[in-house]
Amino acid sequence: MARPRSSLYVYFKLPAADTALFQRLSAMQAELAWQTGADARLLHRRDDSLTWMEVYEGIADADAFQAALDAALVRHGIDAASPPRHLEWFVPFDAAPAP
Repeated sequence: MARPRSSLYVYFKLPAADTALFQRLSAMQAELAWQTGADARLLHRRDDSLTWMEVYEGIADADAFQAALDAALVRHGIDAASPPRHLEWFVPFDAAPAP
């Protein structure tokens, strides 16, 4: 049986607007989409433009994607520039065990 495709949501709160971080995240997401095939988006809260969320969907291999993301964070200088990041992994209900 094939493993379900996962989605990763990464959110964090910036202390102030950061155009340079936006550019680095956008470049990193484009690279990850090309490298892994995941769909990537960058969002901010509707009522708080300093709370950002990276969305990665359609991830076939979560462990390989996590390794690619970790390496990309370092390569793009985001690991040191970003405030603490909160990661949440999700899978579709049809892939989850019954409650």
